[in-house]
Amino acid sequence: MYFFYVDESGEKNPAVKKNEPFVLLALGLHEFQWKKFERTINRKKLLLIQAIKEREGVQLELADAEIRSSDVRIPKNRYEHKFLRHLTDQELSELIDLFYTELEKRHFKVFAAVIDKMQLDNFMDLEKLLKKVYELLLERAENYLSNDHSNQNAIFVLDNTSKQLNRSLAMKHSYFQRGGTSAGLKLNHIIEIPFFVESYLSNGVQLADLCAYNVYRAFLAMDESYPFFCKLLPSFYVSCKTRDKKIDGLKVFPANSRWEEFIGKVENKRALILSDRAQN
Repeated sequence: MYFFYVDESGEKNPAVKKNEPFVLLALGLHEFQWKKFERTINRKKLLLIQAIKEREGVQLELADAEIRSSDVRIPKNRYEHKFLRHLTDQELSELIDLFYTELEKRHFKVFAAVIDKMQLDNFMDLEKLLKKVYELLLERAENYLSNDHSNQNAIFVLDNTSKQLNRSLAMKHSYFQRGGTSAGLKLNHIIEIPFFVESYLSNGVQLADLCAYNVYRAFLAMDESYPFFCKLLPSFYVSCKTRDKKIDGLKVFPANSRWEEFIGKVENKRALILSDRAQN
């Protein structure tokens, strides 16, 4: 069984901030790695919570120690955060570094759908965009399982945002389960309903949030060398059947996006990172 932790980054309304990308990202983790990942991250958080109590007398719980990209990056958000405002810069850096270390150590696979809102047809409203981007992510996950792990199934784990959005995504999930995707792909390895969780209880969703922003940031600036994006690149899914450097886990929509040339740079950057690692 695989868990696919899903989160987004960017404005999803296609009529707003049209010059910015919208990213939906999933992290695939095998069930054998789940407890190790949770134990490692929670142990570090609990040590930090104990350190805060000892030096400041503030009692916090594990649920207070949620990590979200916006809270880490934006000083005002960090200052108002119940947990982060008590961390030193070094403590915060160590915690974030641990998340990325676990990304590689636990063999997460990264999948992302990136929408170029500037190139969308006029009929593409919010509901249609969400349907398309979710479909693209489902296709990446199904291809991964059917090509590389055909004896495994997967469940999608999503941030519990609002009742209306949860219902909308669940209905889209059910729609593709019944009829397959527009490309004719049947979802034979993905459990019939997504699972919605509170993000403060899921380290997997928190890591997906961090990763989604890194993809958003790289595509926004067209900077394949953005350091935190480079931390993800080796973990992007490449099919065992792929003979070149094509990243199967990354999909840009529509096909005539402004990032056609940039995708080639991303794939070259990934190949370079892996080559450097092999030599060292």
